[in-house]
Amino acid sequence: MRRSGQLPLFGGAPDAARAATVYLQTAAGCPVLQTSQMEGRMLGNRNKSNQAAPPAETTSLIASGTQVRGDVTFNGRLHVDGSVEGALHGEGDSAVLTLSNSAHIKGEINAPHVVINGEVSGDVTATQRLELAAGARVEGNVYYKVMEMSAGAQINGKIVHRVEPPRQLAAPEGADEFALSGAAQT
Repeated sequence: MRRSGQLPLFGGAPDAARAATVYLQTAAGCPVLQTSQMEGRMLGNRNKSNQAAPPAETTSLIASGTQVRGDVTFNGRLHVDGSVEGALHGEGDSAVLTLSNSAHIKGEINAPHVVINGEVSGDVTATQRLELAAGARVEGNVYYKVMEMSAGAQINGKIVHRVEPPRQLAAPEGADEFALSGAAQT
């Protein structure tokens, strides 16, 4: 992605403390918007120490009319108004995926927090919380820990409650994979 510029929040030269919005473009020139929250410096509430503030939570946007082909991995928040043909994967416990009523996804979704008000063709896994708004249309299986479903939302697939994400057990010490598969038997 190419960075095409920064917009300062209150005018003046953009810097790390004042930049509120960053516009990005994909290689094909499709607009992608990334924003960040102010770090306690609004309206004269300035931090007197010279310590660096922790990074602010970011929100990325796939705008209406934008088409993404390929898998997307994100941290923080991702808001989709456009269409994605590929998997959406949120990393970290605080990752939030929001699909608006104009969003169209063809692929798997996996994130801790998922809010759907658009169309999804593929499995949806919400490891923490899943919210299905009235405009949600899911063609695929839904895996959730906590789910809120509004009247009008539709799911065409299995609805599976999962308390913990599935884990793969480690092989016993000293055992090799070939012997465990049963292929070593004669």
